[in-house]
Amino acid sequence: MNPIDKRLKEIDERLHAKLKQIDEKLLSSAPDRSRSSSPPQGKMLHELRVPKPEEVQGLKKKPFMEEQDLLQAAAYVFHAPHVTSNESYHECASLVLFRPLMDESLVNAMATYEERLIGEKLVLQPVILYYGGDATSARLMALAYAVARRKPGQEKELLTKMATLIAKEMIENEGCLPLERTISILEKAGIEGQLGDEYMLRDGQSFGFGAVVGTIAHELGHHALGHVSGPRENMEISRNQEREADLFASSVVSSSPFGEYLVPGYMLSWLPKVWLDHLGDRDMIDTHPISIERILNFIRSNLGQAERYGFGEKDIEDYLPKEWIKRTRHS
Repeated sequence: MNPIDKRLKEIDERLHAKLKQIDEKLLSSAPDRSRSSSPPQGKMLHELRVPKPEEVQGLKKKPFMEEQDLLQAAAYVFHAPHVTSNESYHECASLVLFRPLMDESLVNAMATYEERLIGEKLVLQPVILYYGGDATSARLMALAYAVARRKPGQEKELLTKMATLIAKEMIENEGCLPLERTISILEKAGIEGQLGDEYMLRDGQSFGFGAVVGTIAHELGHHALGHVSGPRENMEISRNQEREADLFASSVVSSSPFGEYLVPGYMLSWLPKVWLDHLGDRDMIDTHPISIERILNFIRSNLGQAERYGFGEKDIEDYLPKEWIKRTRHS
């Protein structure tokens, strides 16, 4: 049994207990309310379908993501064999509402619960919130990576430059990445002239889409593994939960059509947050703490692909701030 499946098996008992708790919350009644129920914003994961090949080809020609793209990414997560072949995971995922918030530029995604009226009864609805700023960040990083792949030897320079630019925008905009700032960021990164290259756009969209699939899978992992029963008690619990959700997401993405984008997708998601942490705004990532050990654990679990894409153990520290590595090591 590989380390990922072994770790997930160890927490299976907690998962079953959490699923029972979710069912009780969704089926139990609450005090009557005078308000009428309203349909939830977003889509239940079990309602989403995997897109047809021609639909996927269409999204690869767009420079930036739209709400429909995020719904398609969520569909791939729900229908991934690692979810559908496990009764407990599939049951949990079927209860989750996915809400893409493309109009909100916060760079974040989260698993949470929301109160929802069904008739006159109040229930707790498990939800995944995915903000538009996170999709924009993933897309910008993916575009930089697509350009870098055509310029051997410049990968680290281009990716760290783009990650730093995104982090600075987040600091200036209180954790947000406004869509209108993207052209300026592309100009500062020196890659705005590449947007007319259809091959580069397709390559960038594939890596960006893979990053989004990984993020959604990670947040589903928080629900599936019982992490969202209440506030996280302390940072160490939070760090452990992040590692467990990473393992869950690795298995989900690896079993999906986007398995080839697992490692680069995660690195494209993480790098701006690492540089944000380094540049001084640590509070913005307290709920999703990242450390050099977390990154190395992920790379070691997916070493073959990591080395193939230039993110092996010997390479990864060149993408990261030296002071940040020292501060987060063993944390």
